[in-house]
Amino acid sequence: MPLATSFLMAIGVVQGAVLAISLLRIRPLNPVGYSHLLVGVAAVAAIIVEEWVVYHDAWRFAPHVLMSTAWAPFLFGPSVWLFVKSLERPAFRRGDLLHYAPAFVSFAYLTPYYLLSGAEKIALAEHASSISLDASILGLAKTISLYAYFIAVLRYLTRIRRTRQARQVRLINRFRIIVAAFLAGLTAIVAIFAAEHFLGALPVLSDLLSAVIASVFFYVLSLVAIADWREFALSSHLDDAASGHERAPPRNALLDEATTHSLFLQVTHAVCERELFKEQGLNVDRLATATGLAPHYLSYVINLRSGRTIQSWLNGFRVEAAKKALLADSGRSVLEIGLDAGFNSKAAFNRAFKAETGQSPSEFRSKTSQNAK
Repeated sequence: MPLATSFLMAIGVVQGAVLAISLLRIRPLNPVGYSHLLVGVAAVAAIIVEEWVVYHDAWRFAPHVLMSTAWAPFLFGPSVWLFVKSLERPAFRRGDLLHYAPAFVSFAYLTPYYLLSGAEKIALAEHASSISLDASILGLAKTISLYAYFIAVLRYLTRIRRTRQARQVRLINRFRIIVAAFLAGLTAIVAIFAAEHFLGALPVLSDLLSAVIASVFFYVLSLVAIADWREFALSSHLDDAASGHERAPPRNALLDEATTHSLFLQVTHAVCERELFKEQGLNVDRLATATGLAPHYLSYVINLRSGRTIQSWLNGFRVEAAKKALLADSGRSVLEIGLDAGFNSKAAFNRAFKAETGQSPSEFRSKTSQNAK
């Protein structure tokens, strides 16, 4: 094996370790989503290690490495599918484990081989002259699993992007490009694997190419997920998230009750303490950035806990601030007070104020002044 290839594989293992540590660091932000992605990263790193040992003929000194990760590709599809699903529902469900059932079944099927002695494994490897029927069937099953999951992921991303904010659409589009590129690479692997059956060994081995493509895919996906962590975060505070609840929410709920309540208090505190509501034109994306939450989590938390839309909820704070100003400073105009409270026009101020109090700002000021006398 060329030295350059060996060096690149070594870098791949190191890079996998670095990404795994980074994912562990931010895992508390979304325990479910990042845990599934970690499964895929760990699997591909283990495969690279096995390929490095095999193609350096080091397997004679460590025969138990042989086929040790033959079942691992069954983890790829479920880990990516469940990770991407956490964009919409970051909660663990018992049914999620069923996605990993093929990996468990294939591991069980290979267990008799794993229980062989090192000498027996070396003898089998030395006498193997062609790809066995078992290996062909296992390879076909892994291929079907990968195609099924990644096509499902691509369709799912295409569907949810229609209902997302612009910032998250960009993230989804990046994921779609990465998944589409992996499917193209998978097709190339299938073609080479088929050629090996009919033509024998080729200059580019399908196992090695599979390891390279899988590692590039998971590493790029992980880098994007780490860079855009806010889109997956349940909380922007690692310590708070790490000590929070990971209990699955009700079937139709996005987050469990305890997490929803905690995040609502966190957002309310930020909005009041920093007077974020005074920013004119404040929308979901800008408020999400200011509070460190993904837009869809922010909307869900505020809608559920307050029973109001985000704009209506913000207007409540603005009206309260305006009421205090109307009582405290009779020299300022109603328009000036409304604009300072975060409204962008007198009409919007009057409309929101009347919805909250049942009277206009001028009527409120007049009546409170009369009552004071």
